[in-house]
This record gives sequence, C-alpha cells and structure tokens, in this order.
Amino acid sequence: MGQVGTPPDSVPASLTLQQAAAQAGCSVKTLYRLMQRGRLSYHKGGDNRRYVSEARIRELFP
Repeated sequence: MGQVGTPPDSVPASLTLQQAAAQAGCSVKTLYRLMQRGRLSYHKGGDNRRYVSEARIRELFP
C-alpha cells in the first residue's frame, strides 16, 4: 500500500507559478501571459493555486 498524499510515478510533476518562474528565470507575470495566449496550460489545486507542468516549463525555457 502506498503512502497517503504521495502521487504515483505516472503523474507529471507540477509546480506553483512562483516555483515555475524561479526555475525558468522569468516573472510570474510572464507565465500569466503564456497562459492567456494558450501556450501554457494549468490546473487549480485544492488550495486554489495554479499549477503548471514542470516538463512544459522545461520545454518553454530550455
């Protein structure tokens, strides 16, 4: 039995916008622009924060 709260390996890693901006070396405002233009998708967590795919951030900001 797995640990409670631990996502399975098949679930892609998600970052908050603040984490993604730090990793990408850009501002959160830049990420919002990408979301508005349809280049970056997101989902809202139970805490009502926006989360983006870590893999997608790596694609957009190599």
